[in-house]
Amino acid sequence: MLKIIETSKGYDKKKVDNYLTKMLSAWHSMLSLQQIPVVKIHKPCVSHTVADAVSTRNIRKGTTSTTSNWTEKGISDRASVSTYSVYSECQEEELNSKKQLVKEVDELEQEKEQEQEHEALWKELLYKWKKIQREEKRARKGSKEKEQILSKFEELHRCARSLVGKQQIPASIRGQAWFIISGAFERMKSYPKHYYHSLWSKSVCNRKVTRDISKDITRTFSLLKVGATQTIFEEKLRRVLVAYANFDCDLGYCQGMNYIAAFLLNEFDSEEEAFWTFCTILMDKKYYARALFIGQLPGYVKCEKVLNELLKYNLPEIHQHFESLECMGAVLSPWLHCMFTYPNVDFKITCFIWDSFFIQGFVILIKISYVICLVHFHKFVQFDFADIVKFCKTKHVLNSLVVRTYKHTKINSHLLNTCQSLYNPSFPLLDRLLCNQPHSP
Repeated sequence: MLKIIETSKGYDKKKVDNYLTKMLSAWHSMLSLQQIPVVKIHKPCVSHTVADAVSTRNIRKGTTSTTSNWTEKGISDRASVSTYSVYSECQEEELNSKKQLVKEVDELEQEKEQEQEHEALWKELLYKWKKIQREEKRARKGSKEKEQILSKFEELHRCARSLVGKQQIPASIRGQAWFIISGAFERMKSYPKHYYHSLWSKSVCNRKVTRDISKDITRTFSLLKVGATQTIFEEKLRRVLVAYANFDCDLGYCQGMNYIAAFLLNEFDSEEEAFWTFCTILMDKKYYARALFIGQLPGYVKCEKVLNELLKYNLPEIHQHFESLECMGAVLSPWLHCMFTYPNVDFKITCFIWDSFFIQGFVILIKISYVICLVHFHKFVQFDFADIVKFCKTKHVLNSLVVRTYKHTKINSHLLNTCQSLYNPSFPLLDRLLCNQPHSP
């Protein structure tokens, strides 16, 4: 490589210096981009050490010729080989880094295209969902048109389950999807335009409810959106909880609702849409989470019995251990009373659970509870009562392994249907519970 800067009188010191300076500068610029690993370079001692030595030797000999005898000793060859080796390594490392960069860019572009396709599918599904909801509202009960609409709904539900099974609902439209799929959209339309405002603007008749709401609001700040101030979020959450307490005076407010409402506010751009979705979760027959909070906790008792049966037939060791400790209530309580929206739970996993919850109903919470016991089997059978209670409230309970296991686990559908029977109109308990619900105007 040094032949390009060799003159008839030997090596030009200035050209050698310029060449090596440019080469090292290029090398350091590549290092600054962190595209290649840092390698210690031994700069060939041509520019200063060797050239200066040649010049000094010639002066001592009394000659002005810069033609050097050191080239005859192979020093020039070693310098050339060393410089060429470093230059070749630079080229190879630069080429590899470029290939890796191109590969990463291609993967990102491919991932982005898949996300856009997934989002487009969801938008098309939601458009059809709203259209069928409007048709269902106009159709008469028992008519053929009603039956056709129900079959269309079943088809849309299958599509939605398939999409969620492959990938979560895109974050950009998740709130909108929950709002439409749950039926909250139709529920909101059935009330006067400013009905929500009238609910939160008036004071709650029960002062204890107001105190309980104020006390629990401070526990939900870990669910704040990035950039949202504490005061703004606190006021939104207070309005939603006060509005529901006025909407459902018989139930009012219960601990755990603060986490659910805060989670919804975190996903919805519209506070009013979050409120009506919250109402739908608590009161719709498909979800009816209200049964977890009303007197004697019928929904909670039902879920505990179903999970107990699942463990008895599939994980008898855990069942026996829980029975001996009498801790089933302590296991389910932190999961069901806030429906897995407890701040310690990974936010992405909570979104996955709720994606499935809105499509398949309340039974999803039972299946997730069972899968948690399955994944953490060895821990649960070794823990005592205090360890179990502590572990069930930690973020380690729900992880990516639980999600993967959930997707590939099939459990007794009869037991799940038994749990879902709480929402069957023929179930006497439901009729009693629905009598306490506020009616549409």
